[in-house]
Amino acid sequence: MLRWSGVYLGTPFTFYDYINIRTDFLTSTWGSTAAARRRVITHEFGHSVRHVADGDLNHWNGDDVAYVYGRSHDGSEIANPGYAFNEGFANYWEQARVGARGRLRGGGAACPSTQYRDWNEKRIANALLDLSDVVGDGAMIQVLEANPGAIHSLYEFQARLHVQNPAVPAPAAVPACPPGFSDDGATCSSTVAKPSYGRGVGTAPTLCGAGQQYDAGLCYPACASGYYGVGPVCWQSCPSGYSDDGLTCRRDAQIINANNSACPWYDACGLTFAKGCSTCPTGYTNDGCTCRRDAHIFAKSSYGRGAGSVPTSCGAGQQLDAGLCYPACASGYSGAGPVCWGSCPVGYVDFGATCTKVISK
Repeated sequence: MLRWSGVYLGTPFTFYDYINIRTDFLTSTWGSTAAARRRVITHEFGHSVRHVADGDLNHWNGDDVAYVYGRSHDGSEIANPGYAFNEGFANYWEQARVGARGRLRGGGAACPSTQYRDWNEKRIANALLDLSDVVGDGAMIQVLEANPGAIHSLYEFQARLHVQNPAVPAPAAVPACPPGFSDDGATCSSTVAKPSYGRGVGTAPTLCGAGQQYDAGLCYPACASGYYGVGPVCWQSCPSGYSDDGLTCRRDAQIINANNSACPWYDACGLTFAKGCSTCPTGYTNDGCTCRRDAHIFAKSSYGRGAGSVPTSCGAGQQLDAGLCYPACASGYSGAGPVCWGSCPVGYVDFGATCTKVISK
């Protein structure tokens, strides 16, 4: 076991016949409990047992490259049989020593279905535990030692264990590739459609920033008080009682009855003997019996407010994409135009509308 000085990152890993651990591995800063740390070390020691029984360092170096031993994993992956067996044996060793020989059922990552047994480390670990229940743990080591360089899969292990101990049934033939994978010669590949759903054609943004106004597809500075905007121009608002004719404000002529309540009967309109008894509202000319207001038209004042800018904001629950507003995608999905795309399964490479996984045989 090699405990590095000044290394505070990473998880333990086995390099052929020794285990690398970080500086703080033996403290509570790594792993939740001492029991959890013991499980990890026991798992890694299982790797070294299989590595040494399989051959020398040069052989292990070749396997390390061929089966890509150095990778992150959670036990749920569908991998090449060599990698899956290497991890599966370490899982078996761990369960047989500190796991009370309990079968793995998923934990943080669910086991795949039983049809993927020869390509999944947890399924292989359970199969090895079943075999060790028949022949004992000693025989499990003896078959490795008796066949150096020849056992790199569960099928190869059980086939040689059957020769050594006929109580173990001969394994059934295993196809070159897992179910659902195509045989490409040196590799197996699986391509699946990436999860997706449509979210409509999208709409043009209509929200403008603070102090701006949306008008005919563009954002303009809001007009001053007493003005309203039409495109790039702010126009004066017409006073109350005036009609807006576009460039002008218009008030039509109007004649109403005068207030003659103060006039005597002999001068009902206040035109002769009782002048001044007739009254009109402010702004009207008094004609005695009537009040007259002449027509009035005046040009509205205006000023420019710039050419305007394209809106770049969408409403609540929407997302801006390529100049259009779409409903935001559900959790776990990301938007690209009118489509919400999900994520590829673990271990698959994203190729746009499809996901592909390639494993070596």
